[in-house]
Amino acid sequence: HRAAEIVAQARTLLAAIEDLDLAAQLQAKGGSGATTDLADVLPPIAEELGNRALARDVRLRIVTSLGSLRCGIEPELARRLLNRLLGAAVDAAPDGQQVEVDVRETRKRMTISVTRPMSTRQLSDDQIMDPSFQSDGDGAAKHGLGFALRLVRGLARLAGGDLKLTPAEFQLVVPGAKSGD
Repeated sequence: HRAAEIVAQARTLLAAIEDLDLAAQLQAKGGSGATTDLADVLPPIAEELGNRALARDVRLRIVTSLGSLRCGIEPELARRLLNRLLGAAVDAAPDGQQVEVDVRETRKRMTISVTRPMSTRQLSDDQIMDPSFQSDGDGAAKHGLGFALRLVRGLARLAGGDLKLTPAEFQLVVPGAKSGD
C-alpha cells in the first residue's frame, strides 16, 4: 500500500515538472498568439475524468454558455490546466457529489467555474492553497488538492489569467481569443 502511494506521488511530481517545463517553454516563446477552442478540449477530459468519478459515485457535468469557447492560450496549456483543475475537484469531491463545470465568456475572458468540493467549503483560501493540504472528500489525506491548485494558479498567471476561489467554486480565468481568431 505504501509503495503504491509513493508511486502515485512520484507520478504527481513528474506531471508537475512537465507542467512547469511547458510553462517555461511558453514563457520563453513570449505571447505566441495561439488560441484554443475549449469545445475541442473539454470532451476528452470530461470522458476520462467522468470514468474516474463514476468509480466513486461522483458525477461530472459540463455546462457551456452560448457563444465562442475560444481562449487565448496554447492548446497544450489549456489541456493541462483543465485536466489538473477538474481532476483535483473530482478527486477531492465526496462520494455522491456532482462536480459541475460551467464555461462562459465574459469581457474578453473565459471563465471556467468548477464546483468546489463540499469537504473544502469550510476552509479558508490559505488552508486550501497550502501545498501540503490533502483531501479525498471524506477527511482522509489522499489527494494533493492544495498542490494541484497552486500549480493551476501559477500556470494560469503565466498565461495572463488567474485561479480564484469563491465559497462554492474554483474559477479559472484565462484570456479570451482576440477578435478575428
